[in-house]
Amino acid sequence: MANYEAKRQQTRQIIINSMIMIAEAKGLEKVTVSDIIKNANINRSTFYRYFEDKFALINFIESNILNAIKIKYNIFNNCSNEELKRGKPQDIFIRSFLNVIENNHKLLSFLLSEKGDFEFNFQLVHFFESIIRKSLDKNPDNFDDKRKKIFAFYCAVEAIGLISFWVHNFEDYSKDYIYNFINKDMWYVI
Repeated sequence: MANYEAKRQQTRQIIINSMIMIAEAKGLEKVTVSDIIKNANINRSTFYRYFEDKFALINFIESNILNAIKIKYNIFNNCSNEELKRGKPQDIFIRSFLNVIENNHKLLSFLLSEKGDFEFNFQLVHFFESIIRKSLDKNPDNFDDKRKKIFAFYCAVEAIGLISFWVHNFEDYSKDYIYNFINKDMWYVI
């Protein structure tokens, strides 16, 4: 049974890799299922066993990344206020979040490129905006609702910008460098 599941994972990954390879050359919108099955060297029925269509494949890829980030955030979000005051959960969240980016940097580099999926940018912004607003709601004295909304959006866009910068310059910046930038340089400017 474990062997069967490993084979399914391998086939799914071949389909994903084929789609990304073609999309990097043609752009995501121009990729067809025929392109994917030809590149993956699989039958059309094999593709459809895994995905309903190319859009389901794109959704699967993007959902996996967003879910990995959400899992890391939920761990952070379930920390007590006392733990938050000591700062450890934020540190753990930032490091684990950077691990997700690091593990998916090639995929994110594509998704956040001009040939990728612009809708994915919106999903990321919306997610980060919502978690920033939740954080601001924990200390309601700092911002009124209008300021919370604009500050959360601003920070979300900045977070996506940093992710995009890192994945497009991945070889030049280590995870530790980005971590230090977030914890030291970014707060110095703000």
